Amino acid sequence: MTHTKPRAAIVGRGLPELGGIPTFLDRLVRGLHIDGRYDAHLVNLVDPAARHHAGRLTFVNLRRAFRDASVVWNGTRGVDVAHVNSSTSPLTFVRAVLFCLVAKLRGCAAVLHLHMSEVCDWGDTWWGALLLRASTLVCDAYCTVSEEIAEAVGAHVKKPVRYIQNAVPVEDYAGHVAPVGNELRFVFVGVFSHRKGLDVLLEALRGIGDRSDYTFRLVGGDPPEGSAEADSLRDAYAAAGLPCVTVEEEIPAQDVPDLLRHSDVLVLPSRAEGLPMVVLEAMAARLAVVSTTVGHTGEAIEDGVTGILVPPDDSEALERALAGLLDDHGEVSRLGRAAQEVACTRFDLPRLGTDVADVFDGVTRSSR
Repeated sequence: MTHTKPRAAIVGRGLPELGGIPTFLDRLVRGLHIDGRYDAHLVNLVDPAARHHAGRLTFVNLRRAFRDASVVWNGTRGVDVAHVNSSTSPLTFVRAVLFCLVAKLRGCAAVLHLHMSEVCDWGDTWWGALLLRASTLVCDAYCTVSEEIAEAVGAHVKKPVRYIQNAVPVEDYAGHVAPVGNELRFVFVGVFSHRKGLDVLLEALRGIGDRSDYTFRLVGGDPPEGSAEADSLRDAYAAAGLPCVTVEEEIPAQDVPDLLRHSDVLVLPSRAEGLPMVVLEAMAARLAVVSTTVGHTGEAIEDGVTGILVPPDDSEALERALAGLLDDHGEVSRLGRAAQEVACTRFDLPRLGTDVADVFDGVTRSSR
């Protein structure tokens, strides 16, 4: 008699859309295959046309939500558990709960995975608490990317809430390429937006002055809200006339490992984050990381040990951090090696698959 594995549908906007959640979905499917308990497939809701309408209550978004619900309906046929992934603005949360409802109507368990920290802000409002409690009608369990989000959600729901750290396939980032000369290679990877603190970075780079012992590649695309903010930042960098800085278009996810292997320091001066995937990727690639004390970056980066953390909106502190690394390449190497060791031991892919499969086991047993 042939034993058939239970089936899991991983629901969300996946590759080729860029960003942390699409990358996570790809890695989760890989991690579940490594774990081996579930036959996992992606129900991909990617829609390039939806990128500049995300998070807003519009007729177009309502139509897309119901269209995506039909995709979820078709993609969860014969499935034992649906794993719905979402950021946590109120509207995207409601959208994700809709998909959990569709999965329940299909007869499978539903797990909601929350990837951003906005719920920590609205979860304690009267309407936010009501929304979280209402979601328990269709959600059997919750996963979060940080302990803070887990506590915010767990305060209002009586279902299992599991904190699961993001992960990277560390072997994809092996083989750091040393620089040809003595220039230190800085890189930023992400969307060009106010939230990412690129205006603060520009002030810090101006403060460094006319040093020529570094290069800085800013690689990224437009935020979901549209191109106006990104274009303004690009114009500001062009007007600054910094010869060592290049502003480049976003690249496919499969090209990010090579970009990081040819860099030395990742700089992420964000004003808000969850647990940034690019930080874990940089750690796996043996880069020193300079980031801010926001969100849950501190769960991966220990200041002075595996990277440097500075306050958000503090261009002077960021300037000091960058200048210090320019003056001490040995410190860059030390931080990079320590970061890579942590990535290999705490954030590798098999652990992600095991942790999520454990959650699936709990909800599928309880639904039998």
